[in-house]
Amino acid sequence: MNAVLHQLKNIINLGARDADANEARSIVIVNIMGIIPAIFTVIMAPVLYAVTGDLAILISPLIEGCILFTIPFWNVMRRHNIAKLVMYSTHSLGLLYFGLLMGPDANIELIVVFLIGLSFLIYPNTASRLISVAAVVVVLTILGISFGYHFVKWLVLAATILLNVMVFYFYSAHFSESIDALVMQNKAKSREFARTNHETRNHLNVANTVCEEYLRHFPTDTENVTIPVKDAKALSFSINRIKEVVNNVLDYSQLEHSRPAPAYGKVNIRQWVEELVASYQIFAGEKNVNIRLELSPNLPYTVMADEKAMTTILSNLLSNAIKFTFSNTAITVQLDAGRDNIIMRVIDQGPGLTESQSAQLFQAYISDRSNRYKGTGLGMPIVLETLKLLRGSIAVKSNDGVGSVFIVTIPVTGPAQESAEQLAPLGKTVLVVDDNPMNLRATELQLQKTGCTAIKHMDVHTAIQATFLKCPQVILLDYQLNGMNGLEAIQLIRQHEHLKDVPVIITSGITGIDTDKGLLAAGVTGFLNKPVELHRLYHYLQMSESALTTG
Repeated sequence: MNAVLHQLKNIINLGARDADANEARSIVIVNIMGIIPAIFTVIMAPVLYAVTGDLAILISPLIEGCILFTIPFWNVMRRHNIAKLVMYSTHSLGLLYFGLLMGPDANIELIVVFLIGLSFLIYPNTASRLISVAAVVVVLTILGISFGYHFVKWLVLAATILLNVMVFYFYSAHFSESIDALVMQNKAKSREFARTNHETRNHLNVANTVCEEYLRHFPTDTENVTIPVKDAKALSFSINRIKEVVNNVLDYSQLEHSRPAPAYGKVNIRQWVEELVASYQIFAGEKNVNIRLELSPNLPYTVMADEKAMTTILSNLLSNAIKFTFSNTAITVQLDAGRDNIIMRVIDQGPGLTESQSAQLFQAYISDRSNRYKGTGLGMPIVLETLKLLRGSIAVKSNDGVGSVFIVTIPVTGPAQESAEQLAPLGKTVLVVDDNPMNLRATELQLQKTGCTAIKHMDVHTAIQATFLKCPQVILLDYQLNGMNGLEAIQLIRQHEHLKDVPVIITSGITGIDTDKGLLAAGVTGFLNKPVELHRLYHYLQMSESALTTG
């Protein structure tokens, strides 16, 4: 039986696999309305003949069934409109024939209502729907005259048909809008992931260049490599940017549409641009290109702005400039302050832009694909979309053969007041349970910054044993341990009397676990996404004070 159903499913899907989603749905419906009724007619025709003894009851259904069996083959040959016409006209003519043959007892009105709904499912345009509805109405009219319908019967049929037409019309319109919205949403997700991949690659290039530069100058058996502070800062800056991009991906899995509103905060604009330019100077050095930074005296030290968005903009402009600038030349980055905005200029010494290239500059996936210039063609569209988020603007001045100047204006609310925010030592003992030794070390370093002491263990059982010697004030628990998930781990912890009231903070790279009712019922104090940000960790450690007090 399963084999028969599998073969039937394959026949119904004939012609649909290579079509787009909307067309595939229509093809499947047409195939169903061809194959299933054809099978029924072949089975029922002999039965009806045996009951009635009428040869017409045997031959006519078999002819109709043979015609309907051809429908999937029309779809395979991509003659979808012919398949629809054959299916709909065969059912309409069959409706007329059997209605005249069998009389009012055939309940033709029910089939008419069904065919009207079917027309809205298989035809996307209004003209085809009207023709289909008109065809079955003509059939019903002929049968009604033949059956001698009274005025009341005609009135009820007319109301029924009108009601069905209106219901199917508005439903199909809503369905089409929903499909269009899903398609747009899917495209938005694809663009966001493409944007994320592009940003990550930019910063990975910087980190990879720094590492390879120093590994190349030391023997392979060297245990320690010393690098200057400026290069370590460039490496750290790039890794932090990658971490931010990873966090975006984790957050994005919970979003169904566009990026969130700008996140404004205090930005040391001079330090920010110096660190960013320094990180890209490593990358530019491979082409012997120098990045000159020119800061206007009017530029404030701090502003209120979205640092992540500004980094996205300048990173892509610098990456583009390095890619296209000729070797042994220079790139100039200028920053100035307007009344309520920051003005950036990135000036390269590349081949410039032709008129056609300028017209396509902000179109996604449009890029020079020659061996000399490699890229995804996403850098400038990312810049434009990010500026729209910030309500900023970009202008381009370029002539073919003489380089390009990109002028970006970003509104800011600064300058902000300077404040040296220090983390007050918390002085807590924190039990950290994570089966990844690198995560343990990273968490220990962060806890040191908060003035806390870390007790590190890679499995729950040994961690619990250690608590009998020194009971922690907070537990940081990884959600995915070897052989045990977070819920099982916290349930095991809560079995011990001295740990029942100790706040537990779950850390994980999986989004959505903060709504897990089982974890919340087990007494989880908070949830932190990996990689863990220092200020969020500090905030949750502070929150655990109240949990300890109330406990």
